[in-house]
Amino acid sequence: MGLAEYQASALDSFCYNVGPHQFIGSETYRHAQASNRQADALMSWTKAGGKVPPGRLVKRREKERAVYFGG
Repeated sequence: MGLAEYQASALDSFCYNVGPHQFIGSETYRHAQASNRQADALMSWTKAGGKVPPGRLVKRREKERAVYFGG
């Protein structure tokens, strides 16, 4: 994939949380495979049970996105 260590760390966290089968079928995975810096796709994974819950899930994705972009 040719990712920097911080990008791989962010995607590891994401994969751990959504599961490997969901990750492999995701737009985020396709962008990583193509070496696109499109971590905004992470923010589409903020729903649980079809709703955006208050708190931790959105914050987790924001942190993963920040790490992906080197923050």
